Parts: sequence; structure tokens; C-alpha cells
Amino acid sequence: MPVRGCAWLPQRFKPANGETSLTHDDLNTGLIFLGIAGMMDPPRPEAIDAIHACQQAGIRVKMITGDHPQTAMSIGQMLGITNSEQAVTGYQLEKMSDAELADAAVKYDIFARTSPEHKLRLVQALQDKGEIVGMTGDGVNDAPALRQADVGIAMGIKGTEVTKEAADMVLTDDNFATIASAVKEGRRVYDNLKKTILFIMPTNLAQGLLIVIALLAGNIIPLTPVLILWMNMATSATLSFGLAFEAAERNIMRRPPRQTGQHVMDAYAVWRVAFVGTMIAIAAFALEAWLAPRGHSAEFIRTVLLQMLVCAQWGVHD
Repeated sequence: MPVRGCAWLPQRFKPANGETSLTHDDLNTGLIFLGIAGMMDPPRPEAIDAIHACQQAGIRVKMITGDHPQTAMSIGQMLGITNSEQAVTGYQLEKMSDAELADAAVKYDIFARTSPEHKLRLVQALQDKGEIVGMTGDGVNDAPALRQADVGIAMGIKGTEVTKEAADMVLTDDNFATIASAVKEGRRVYDNLKKTILFIMPTNLAQGLLIVIALLAGNIIPLTPVLILWMNMATSATLSFGLAFEAAERNIMRRPPRQTGQHVMDAYAVWRVAFVGTMIAIAAFALEAWLAPRGHSAEFIRTVLLQMLVCAQWGVHD
């Protein structure tokens, strides 16, 4: 039955007449064995799809349970967990040194017959390896591991109050698929934040460079504070809303996770902002230098430069 993912439920009885008064001690002796029944709690179909989505996104799913190793491996195979052919028991974990346990925590994905101490050690071992650990749980015995994890996730329906207090997040529907949806939404928000920054920063840099270059060259001030404010309110603020609510990219759940400590503005983003902003500033200054000798008023030149910067900002987002 463990091979099929079933838990064992031994059935016993003890003869008694209607006048017999039973106590708890009576259940320890004299019982007659009837047989064993198997009970299975099959995985939800959406959980299987969610685990597959997490694995495609570079998230390695591990199972830490108190069940029999064969039961754990069988459930792991039903769920589609990558390495479900092998399981490490709590007894084996106790015999391991910290270094051996750290290697086992990375190598294996199924851990059975575990105690709260084992769960805590596994979370710490993965963190020592530089991994970002998310831990789910519903019982009081899961609280230490949930508190230690980078993201502790408690069950909102089955979870105890102690577990919810120890966790960082609470799943109100107790559905693993919600975690996959949250990962997708988090990546979408991160992508849109980066797009918004890359949309706004080049033009802002160009405005500053244009004013500095014009002052050094002795030209008129190309943009007044009112024009800069109008541009930021009419274009940067309004057009950014579209980026903020942009739908997720198709391959968003097929990308590996970001590296720990990676900044929103990586080297490429900084180079892009500097390059695009400088090119816009040079083009705007060249336009000002071309208009000024032709007798145009300062107001006309500023209006043309403003429209040029607005159009340049529209073309920044790719």
C-alpha cells in the first residue's frame, strides 16, 4: 500500500458486552486484529500542474513529510516531483554531519519520517548553500521551519494559529497552485517595474544633460521648470500606467529565477539609460544649435525641444 501512496490503517476489535465499562488502558491489550485498510489523499490536479510550472520556472520542489518513505515517493511521482525514485528518512538525516546533510538537502527531493528538527535543519542547510527557501506547512510542528525559511507559507484553512503567526504569507485556499500564481504575478510586477524605470530614466537624464550642455555652451536655457513639470506629468506619469498594468510575457514562467542580490538596475540597464539619455541630449542640443541662428524666438525653440523630447520618450520603450 505505501507503494501506491496509501497510509496504513490497522483495524482491531475487542469483545465486550453492553455492561462493560471501557477505559483507555483496555485498548492496549486483548485486541484482535482484523486487517489493514489503505487510505489515500490523492493530489489535486491543479497542484500537479502548479508543480510542473514551478519546475519550468527554475524552482525546485521538495517534499518533507512524516509519512512512510514508499508512500512519500509514490505521492512524489504522482505530483511529478523531479527526483521521486529516492527518499531520505529522518533516521538517516540524524546520522549525517552538517556537511553531509547540506549535500543531501540539495541532491534529494523526498524526505520521509521527518521530525520538526529535521525540517528546520533542511531549511538551514539549503540556505547555507545559498538557496532562497520557501516552506509550506499547516501544523504546529512546521512553525520553526516556517520561521527560518526566507518565505514561510502557512495554510489558511487547515493551518493552526501558531503556524500562521510564524509564516510570512497565508494561503487562504490551501492550494499549492496559488503559490505558482503568486510567483508569476511577482515576476510580472518586477518586469513592469523595470520597464517603467527604463522608460522614464533616459528622458530625465537627457533633460539634465541638455540643460548642462546649453549652459556650458552659452545658449538659452532649453527647458524651464514649468516645461519639465508638464512633461513629467503629461507623459512620464500617464504613459507609465500602461507599463504598470502590462500583461505578463509568454515565457515568464520559463525563465530561471534571478540571482540572489541582483539589482533592478543591472549593468545592461545602467548602460542603456546612459547611452539612450546621452543620445537624446545630443540630438536635442544639435536641434537647438540649428534653430537658434535662424532667428527663432526662445519660446519657439523651447516648444520644439519639448515636443522632440516627448516623441523621443515615446520611442524609448521597446
